[in-house]
Amino acid sequence: MIKLEEQIRHLWYVISEIRKSKRPIQSTSDKNRIFLFGIPKYMNYGDLGIAQAEKEFLHRYFPEKELISVSESRTDVQLKYLKRVISKTDIIAISGGGNMNDLYPFQDEMRIKIFKMFPNNRIISFPQSVAYNLSDTHSSFYNMIDSLKENTETFIFTRDKISFNFVEKNFPTNVNVFLTPDIALNLKNNEIVKRKNIITTFLRKDSEKLENKEISQLVSKLDQDYIIKNSDTVEAMWMHVITNKNLKKLVDNKLAEFSSSKLIITDRLHGMIFSIVTGTSAIVFDNSNHKIKYAYEDWFTDIPYIYYADNYSDLYKLSKNIMEDNNIKTKIPNLTKKYDSLIKAFTI
Repeated sequence: MIKLEEQIRHLWYVISEIRKSKRPIQSTSDKNRIFLFGIPKYMNYGDLGIAQAEKEFLHRYFPEKELISVSESRTDVQLKYLKRVISKTDIIAISGGGNMNDLYPFQDEMRIKIFKMFPNNRIISFPQSVAYNLSDTHSSFYNMIDSLKENTETFIFTRDKISFNFVEKNFPTNVNVFLTPDIALNLKNNEIVKRKNIITTFLRKDSEKLENKEISQLVSKLDQDYIIKNSDTVEAMWMHVITNKNLKKLVDNKLAEFSSSKLIITDRLHGMIFSIVTGTSAIVFDNSNHKIKYAYEDWFTDIPYIYYADNYSDLYKLSKNIMEDNNIKTKIPNLTKKYDSLIKAFTI
């Protein structure tokens, strides 16, 4: 049962978004600009973490450029305005994630509009997972391909090898494709949080969940010995009005949940990524579209505190060893070099 307070918050969120969507974006300086489209306004902390990481990345490497963020819900109104004011030296960036596929037509519609309206501007898509059903003649893939034919400076960054190979094989040859890790790995965990002797789970309840009785059996067994907190990286209702001012705080608060735990059990991609950036031990299970498996195999096999569960026989023993070890020290990997091609793409 959804509480009345949550319903009121949700209603206020909708009203505030409708009001904001009518206001044109404002440039506050004469700098060259980066317009970042696709900022989420829903309570998926994986996507919020991506958005915050993109902002931190752009501020860190391109402080000389003005960054203007545009939420998904404001795209149509702002594109019309942008068409009037954009210059050749301005860059359009599109937020990354896992929505470049047939499951999320709204995001594809946004990309297609951008590609069609700005064929001569540099357009950069932050790291994405890409998957389309090419046998479906109604797939948004075909409109996407058509919209890219005239573009001269489009860069699509993919976050796993499967996606990279798909784009390289099926997208027009004028599209530049690169492989880099998920941008959320650029998040800086600056909060000082005391680590507690607890286990926190971040487990899916949606269509991407891969049914696996081993997870529930492991959690049930560990629950007899340790305190287990059940959390998630998604909230069912909009519990916050997300703004440029509070985005970082929301993400930091979620990272603090990871930092305060001794062990994470998750089948969410950003459950694994948030564990990495906070230096928290994690047992990671795959999901239905295998994006966790692909990410782990492509980037994370050398991170000793991330355990991919492809063998279930020793998970309870592994969990016990982690929980009973009072001298665990984790070294957060430096992945800066992995983003050289992304940095270069924004350098014009």
